[in-house]
Amino acid sequence: MLDTVRLAKRGIRTGLICTEPFGNTAATIAEVHGAPGYPFAVLPHPVASLPDELRRQRAREAARQLARIFTGQA
Repeated sequence: MLDTVRLAKRGIRTGLICTEPFGNTAATIAEVHGAPGYPFAVLPHPVASLPDELRRQRAREAARQLARIFTGQA
């Protein structure tokens, strides 16, 4: 999240994807570094150990969330 916030502050479009257990940490990092409420995609945990098809579904969900964030619909 810190890299995401720093890049965004420099005008570079960014997107962060994390799993649910790390959502609070990501939000806190954003707030501490001057970007409270910074939007990011959140997926159920885990991801890496899932079968291929479920990982593809999670990737599609992440893409949908990021599209909403990037278009201001989040």
